[in-house]
Amino acid sequence: MPIVVPVTFVTVLYVTLLAGETVIAGMPLRLLGTSAVMVGSLALTVLPPRGRVWSGLPWFVTWVGLVALSAYWAPLDARPGRFLVDLVYLMVLTVCAAWVAPRLPDRAIASIWGLTWLIGILFASAALTGVGGDIDLQGRRSAFGMGPNVFVRVVGLGAIAAVALAWGGRKWVIWTVPVFLAAAVLSGSRGGTLAIAVAGAVIIALGLSGRTRNERRNTLLGLTLVIAVIYLVVWPRVEQWVEVRFVDTIASGYSAGRDVILSQVLELWAENSLIGVGLDGYWGEAGYRYGLQHPHNLILQTFAEAGLLAGLTLLALLLVGLRSAWSLRGGRHSLFACAAILLIVASMFSGTWYDSRFIWLFLIFGAESLSRRVVDPEPNGELGPNTDNAPRRLGPRSHIVSGGRR
Repeated sequence: MPIVVPVTFVTVLYVTLLAGETVIAGMPLRLLGTSAVMVGSLALTVLPPRGRVWSGLPWFVTWVGLVALSAYWAPLDARPGRFLVDLVYLMVLTVCAAWVAPRLPDRAIASIWGLTWLIGILFASAALTGVGGDIDLQGRRSAFGMGPNVFVRVVGLGAIAAVALAWGGRKWVIWTVPVFLAAAVLSGSRGGTLAIAVAGAVIIALGLSGRTRNERRNTLLGLTLVIAVIYLVVWPRVEQWVEVRFVDTIASGYSAGRDVILSQVLELWAENSLIGVGLDGYWGEAGYRYGLQHPHNLILQTFAEAGLLAGLTLLALLLVGLRSAWSLRGGRHSLFACAAILLIVASMFSGTWYDSRFIWLFLIFGAESLSRRVVDPEPNGELGPNTDNAPRRLGPRSHIVSGGRR
């Protein structure tokens, strides 16, 4: 099969997830995209699987099923219908990704980094230049109609993609990281900025582990140069904004209502700890009084609305997913897990069920990449030493044995 087919599948899947609930000319883009993804999944079944289906899939299906089931006891003022639609889309897209991932060529899996970087730099440039960018009443920047809390995830992923591409041979891409970080700070998303910082710390630890003294020295030197550029070029342009949006708001105790939400969610869960208050029960029981749509915390929302079993299932899903995609000695293949960590931390401060969609995509691709030790395409467009037909070095959980399966 021509490589353009699986690469196109990855592109359509990614853009469909990115589009969210965007509607153009009365047609939801995710409906068109999901239909294309389903057709593509069927077409790609002709490719033999090179590994097992993602180990987190049973946990994911169980979690979504339990959350959907809670719609039966949702309060009268809740809006379970709209979230059931989101859960259906989330289930279909994630299952398709998990089903197809073991069948994708190495180049198709690696292509997600180039796509992530391209979309990230487009959004960051729009926000910084104002061409396609948006500025809300608080001065927070975003792009193409996307809210700041979602926008910061896009540019944060772009920064990780820049690291992945530089690690794979395109050294110049690393100098775009300051652009992504500037856009992230100007988004004013404190939770998103914290998520980027956490992911960045994990990436630094990953870059320093299992390397020779010279490699560690070069890594630290490169990190120092990037920090110097950020300090000399970016910091003077964002210093005042950081003081106003981050320092002053934290000092004054401004939490954008998150403290109120937290106390309400914990109270709801304490009253209905076993089965929860039902899908969208937070709005039906408390949120509508204050105009707060949802808890803005994926884990707490699961415990409060779908109950103890669903919450524990989500925690197990995250642990299994990260374990399958992460290895301290996994090199750039573990960057998929770093991207998932960024998204997981960000989901503790904003978003709801469907906003978790990229977490599962990066965990799925990360597990597959780590098991194969996928090699990114070289800058000249050729594959590195591990081509699709060459023997692969086995990952820690791979069952591939030089062209066969055991």
